[in-house]
Amino acid sequence: MKKTLLALLCTGSAAAFAQEAGVPGWKADFGADVRLRYEYYNRTPDLGPRDYYSGREGYGRFRTRVWGEVTNGRLTGYLRIGNEFRHYFFPEDRMGDRRWPDVTFVDNLYVEAKGLWDLADVKAGRQDITDLGAGRIINEGTPSEGSRSVFFDAVRLTFNFGGERKLDVIGLMVSPEDWMPTLGHRHGGRGPDSKGYDYEYSGSNQREFGLMAYWQDRSDKALGWDAYYVWKAEHAANQEGSWLLSLEDGNPRSYHTHTLGGRLLPQFTENLRGELEAALQVGDDNLFAAMGYAGLTYSFGDVPWRPEVTAAVLGLTGSSEGARGNHAWHALFNRGTWMGDLPSYMYPGFDYANLIYPHLALTASPAEGHTLIAQAGPMFAPVTESDEGGRAGHFRGAYAQALWIVELGRAVSPALAGTEFVFLGEVFRMGDYFNAVGSREGSARAPSRPEGSTGAYLCWELRCRF
Repeated sequence: MKKTLLALLCTGSAAAFAQEAGVPGWKADFGADVRLRYEYYNRTPDLGPRDYYSGREGYGRFRTRVWGEVTNGRLTGYLRIGNEFRHYFFPEDRMGDRRWPDVTFVDNLYVEAKGLWDLADVKAGRQDITDLGAGRIINEGTPSEGSRSVFFDAVRLTFNFGGERKLDVIGLMVSPEDWMPTLGHRHGGRGPDSKGYDYEYSGSNQREFGLMAYWQDRSDKALGWDAYYVWKAEHAANQEGSWLLSLEDGNPRSYHTHTLGGRLLPQFTENLRGELEAALQVGDDNLFAAMGYAGLTYSFGDVPWRPEVTAAVLGLTGSSEGARGNHAWHALFNRGTWMGDLPSYMYPGFDYANLIYPHLALTASPAEGHTLIAQAGPMFAPVTESDEGGRAGHFRGAYAQALWIVELGRAVSPALAGTEFVFLGEVFRMGDYFNAVGSREGSARAPSRPEGSTGAYLCWELRCRF
């Protein structure tokens, strides 16, 4: 595997040499980015259902990525190699996790051809897909390992119709373990070639396959709109089974869903715009579920801080049987922390369902190069869930988040261009939905009724692009 990874790196080097040697048609570009992050958790929801973790975690993360790109006319080849390791300060039983040098892996590797038949672009290989919609359908291909990576193994065809209208047709796969070559530590895996639980990318020991058609139309500036269809298949990766599928009735080895939805983006006035998204979902075992979002945003225009205020509500159907009942929304390819770190941990495998979240959000620029983003609101479980812990309440809790981004090249000095400082803080005041004790192994026992407990998440990071 080391030879294979070295060969991938040499491919980019050979293309660069071709450029320097004056080989006609070849162009090459290279770069890197570094991210230093510290994260702190205290009293968090614990991947449920309805449990929470009463302990604390604090750790640093150091991620480096190097990339190379070669182009020849309409053809592009791209390779990005990543590495991230951690240092845990507490708890003591995690201090050996993911230590240096951990694992170096192929983060992106694709070939892209643009303008085929003067109509379509084709991108095939390992790639990020984060530009479709608002992230409620697709944005995360490696849900189990945080922001280390988000890639999918996919083939993507983009049909362009006049620039303002386009159709993306995507076939993709999420594998439980990295099938590409890696360097570094193994993590106590399930087989001789396993990368182990820490990098079990699906987050639930299952293989996921998807086919998607996503249409975007921005030809009318007063009313943009999207429409999409998604087929998703989940399969248990091995005889141990998928613990996410185990929540389904009958503990099946596979599960299939079909999702049809759309999104409207009206621009009512120069300062007032809206967003409306709705989707219906059907699948195995008589699944019938829905997702909806509605929001209004008012921009105050040319005033100090240039504030924008959004009033919105997000809704996901639920089921009395819990996270995977026959009316519970089944998350597609966005099982990450897009809604926030703390609320995401309410859900097994980040499989969002049974939620109503009315909230207010604010975006502002208090100074040159500074961006402030905040949101807050109560979270509810509209459907009463029952399990061995009894009947859950309807109030999940009150949530607030603040994000501060500083582009140091604009805020401090042009010499720091490409460098950003980010601070993220979240609090979650738990409601009567949480009525079970903490379940994480080695955690301190929590009160049997954690209603009123407050969880906190703090994160700062420094990132540099070269």
